[in-house]
Amino acid sequence: MIVIGLLFFSISSIVNDKYIPEETKDFIMFIIKYFITVICGYELLKNTTTREITLFLCLGALTILMQILLFNNPLIDYGRYSGFYLNPNVAGFICLVGYGMSFANQNKNFRLFLQIVFTIMGLLTFSRTFILLWLLTNLISIKIDIKNSRVLLYGFGLLTAFVIFGEFLPVKNPRLDQMSAILKGEKVKTTEINEDSRTETWSLYYDALLDHPILGNGYNSFSGESSISSVGVHNSFLKIWGEAGIFVFILFIIMYLLMIKQSLQLFEESPHLFLIVIAVILFLTTNHNFFDNGYILFISMWIQAEISKHKIEEQSTEIISE
Repeated sequence: MIVIGLLFFSISSIVNDKYIPEETKDFIMFIIKYFITVICGYELLKNTTTREITLFLCLGALTILMQILLFNNPLIDYGRYSGFYLNPNVAGFICLVGYGMSFANQNKNFRLFLQIVFTIMGLLTFSRTFILLWLLTNLISIKIDIKNSRVLLYGFGLLTAFVIFGEFLPVKNPRLDQMSAILKGEKVKTTEINEDSRTETWSLYYDALLDHPILGNGYNSFSGESSISSVGVHNSFLKIWGEAGIFVFILFIIMYLLMIKQSLQLFEESPHLFLIVIAVILFLTTNHNFFDNGYILFISMWIQAEISKHKIEEQSTEIISE
């Protein structure tokens, strides 16, 4: 992540300096924050247990409910809730990671409690990404234990309850209305379902990506702050390729491919690692704030730290056995 950061910031800022913020100081501070997070954060995460992180994520997720009960503002509320995280999509990501981490808990009752909490709070964000990745996570979890299929049923039950009792929420959400119409067999306009779809947003940047595939278009050119589009690309992979070129993009891909490979090797003993890796990667396809999103950076580094711990334990076991 240090090498990726160095290459991204250096190449993207040199390629086209008109995309560098007017205040060079802001750009430098942005870089410093990233490297402080990566270097110091990794040292912190090496000494943080899965139980501790799960607890923090659970407390953070519960602030979504707190927002509904205590801080609901009808004037600015648009029917999606985010609690402490301010952004519903980020809150959905936190709930998804917490849901994945729940599989590391050995206490079955507490594990089920965590899964229900993260599912309910995640559904309250009304994030389409959360719903799709939650479904994928549960399908993968069935390989761990066929009994996990019951959690899938609980989730559908909760979603149905939201549709039925959605009128009790402070503000009605258009996405909830769409789901209600689907369950009732009513017609839903395709334009409503596809509104603000990520694939439509990505397509705005394809031409710029193909025009400069080697070294990219420059810093912030894919963040909605350039002449290409006023809307960000909402895809970290496309952003990195589009702003710093294909070499940084390939290195970024390799980093996460290694995480997939290593977490798969540990699937039998630590299946939650693979579930979280998949969640992070797929979330990155809908979010372009990799370098300034502390949640994504910390979870990515936590995965690396956990994999390193397992490697050290395996090496120690081999030495003892010899």
